[in-house]
Amino acid sequence: ISQFGEGGMGELYLGRHMRLAREVIIKTIRTEDFSPKQIEHLRERLEREAFVQSQLDHPHIVRVYDFIAVGDTTCMVMEYVPGRDLRKMILRETGPIPAARAIHLFKQVLVSIDYAHNFVYSDPAGQKHQGIIHRDLKPANILVTPEDVVKVTDFGIVKLKGVKGGTQIGFNPGTPEYMSPEQAIGRELDQRSDNYSLGVVFYEMMTGRVPFEDSGSGTSDYAIRKGHIELPVPPPSQFYPAISPELERILLMALEKNPENRFQTAREFLNAIEDYETTGIASGSLRNPAASPRHTVVQRVSNSVSPAAVSSVDPGFHSSRANAAVATVNEVPAAASGNHKSASDHAISSPRERKRLPVLIGGTLTGLLVIVLVAWYLLSRGSTPEVPRLSPTIAPPGMVRIAGAEFLMGRDGGNAWEGPAHKVSVKPFLIDETEVTNEEYQQFIDATRAQPPKHWVNARYVIGDATLPVVNVNWSEAKAYCASLGKRLPTEEEWEYSARGIEGKLYPYGNEWRARFSNAAEDGVGRPRPVRSYPDGRSPFAVYDMAGNVQEWTASDFTAYPGSPLSESERAGNIGRKVLRGGAFSARAEFQTTTDRFFYAPSTANEYTGFRCAKDAQ
Repeated sequence: ISQFGEGGMGELYLGRHMRLAREVIIKTIRTEDFSPKQIEHLRERLEREAFVQSQLDHPHIVRVYDFIAVGDTTCMVMEYVPGRDLRKMILRETGPIPAARAIHLFKQVLVSIDYAHNFVYSDPAGQKHQGIIHRDLKPANILVTPEDVVKVTDFGIVKLKGVKGGTQIGFNPGTPEYMSPEQAIGRELDQRSDNYSLGVVFYEMMTGRVPFEDSGSGTSDYAIRKGHIELPVPPPSQFYPAISPELERILLMALEKNPENRFQTAREFLNAIEDYETTGIASGSLRNPAASPRHTVVQRVSNSVSPAAVSSVDPGFHSSRANAAVATVNEVPAAASGNHKSASDHAISSPRERKRLPVLIGGTLTGLLVIVLVAWYLLSRGSTPEVPRLSPTIAPPGMVRIAGAEFLMGRDGGNAWEGPAHKVSVKPFLIDETEVTNEEYQQFIDATRAQPPKHWVNARYVIGDATLPVVNVNWSEAKAYCASLGKRLPTEEEWEYSARGIEGKLYPYGNEWRARFSNAAEDGVGRPRPVRSYPDGRSPFAVYDMAGNVQEWTASDFTAYPGSPLSESERAGNIGRKVLRGGAFSARAEFQTTTDRFFYAPSTANEYTGFRCAKDAQ
């Protein structure tokens, strides 16, 4: 029908299989760019890919229907998957993918690779073997449909038993940016190598970049491989500070240099992520970091509560929205996360310490006796006392926890609506990291049969607009969405404090407007952009898009500030209206300050207005 794209060794065409009555992709070899020996190798590789992939029958692996080799024509006929590959999606649509969506997509990849790693296949002689190692897992080989269904493809350089093929004639298996250390130095590979490559894929999904990459200044494949072999993995939080510390632990474990310290199977990797989804904690499958030497250990711990005390993520009709951010965390080496002492610290080296030994033993025995007596007393009562729950300091995925504070709201020297500056207090609260997106609001519409935004077609958002902030939602609809997740709209005070912080910044990122830090009229974009498009414009609490993009509903009614210069008619004209904050893509930068205020009737719904949710901190 038409040319569909290009691969490393040939062209892809969209065709129609006349007998199967379905659209298909035809993968061919580009003969003019290679020598005869290279062409022969490519034909063997394509045949091997067809041979392997045709045996795999999994909903998240691209199906192969046929392999044709007649004369100079060699091609493979396979399933047509509408959409785009994950690489293009990250580069052109999303940048870093919100955690909830990234996890949803990545789990499908893990399930498919776990299937391949355990699959029993036949070689050409009919002998049975178990386990297929992909060896080239990367976003370009992961297809994503408009419905966010994932399909893994390109099994052309798989490692098999009993099947002819291998690295030869200058073709090096794998892609340097996604190679495991053992693959980079040419060692024998097992499924743990794929697990490392999957870790790189997940890293790129979360941060928008790979750990070791071509800097654009001529970085060689050798330098990239050396990074995988020798250099510490840059913590994902270095590029995406809002990532959950627990999710970062999972990611870094997948990228351990030593295969023994990684997830041993794709299923183990999947279990760790599902544990995190359920509890918000990286536990279960993760090994003790002190069990063996590690090249990269980054652990962020709360100042006031242990990870075990963190409550589970919010209930709702769909999974939590995105990566978690922590209001007060410190980055420390793993060894510093507890009160560890060296052997010499524990040695009894003085007469005074030796004299204390009997006292210590006696105290220990006394303590044990007290514990036994308390246990006997509790058991004799037939009940267990309720253990007080500590308040969590780590926000659930997709939200930022902000401590209560007194701050100066509004400003002097601005317009009459935003002054005068006055002190207010906010209690601890949680606020969404981003504006609510179309894909998130779609789940609400599907679950509740509520009225969709007026610009949607057949109650669906436009394909390609999944991560744009939802607009054309009135105040009541925004409130209902938040309530469905056990949340609420933020108050005007909470919104402003989230945007400017205790320092009282005029813009979320500083006191002067800066181009490319927000979606403003000066940039000429003329429409909303995907959430997280302006990482440099985050607020002091790492909240996105609080200047520009879309203005946001708050829970607050219009009131004039104490001592306001507004006239009686100006006040009366806004009675009953709701406060909006942040300015929109159509607003000039001067109207995108953290203090400016806008007022609409609650029934208003337009293309400039969206919202985010908040909730009380427990």
